[in-house]
Amino acid sequence: MISISTFIAAIMILIVSSFTPNLVAVFGGDNPSKGYMITVGIGAVLMCITTWGAFLTCKERYKVEKKPEPVIPGLIKMFKIKETIPMLAFWCVGCILFQIIMASSVYYCMYFLANPALIASYMMVISISGMVGVMVFMPLILRKVKGCMKKAVTYTQSVCVM
Repeated sequence: MISISTFIAAIMILIVSSFTPNLVAVFGGDNPSKGYMITVGIGAVLMCITTWGAFLTCKERYKVEKKPEPVIPGLIKMFKIKETIPMLAFWCVGCILFQIIMASSVYYCMYFLANPALIASYMMVISISGMVGVMVFMPLILRKVKGCMKKAVTYTQSVCVM
C-alpha cells in the first residue's frame, strides 16, 4: 500500500508542478487570482480525498494495549530517542532542497532560457525523474541496506544534501 501511495503522491506532484499554469489560465481566464484560487481549491479537495482514502484503507497490524498518555510528555519521550532529531533534520533539509530545486527551476526557465512557457515542461521532466528515483532507486537502495528503512532514508537524504 505504501508504494501505491507513493506513486499517487508522485503523480500529484507531477500534475501540480507541470500543469498549474495551464489550469490557472483555464479557470481564471483574464483573472489569474481567480484561477489560482480555483486551482488551489481543487488541489485541496483532491488532497483531502486521497489522504482520507489512505487513512481508511490502512489496517492496524499490531495491537498494543496501553493507557492514554498526555501529548506533551509523549513528545518529550519521543525526543529523548536519539534517532528522532537527526531524522527530523534530514527530512527538513530534504524539504528545503526540494523547494530550492523548484524555485531555481522557475528562475532558470524565466531568466536563463528566457522562455516562461517552458516552466511546465521543465517541471514535468524534473517530476518524472523524481518519480523514477522513488519508484526505481529506492527499492534498490532498500535491497542494498537489507531492508532497513532508517538506513535507506539516511542514505538518500545524505546524497541529496551533497
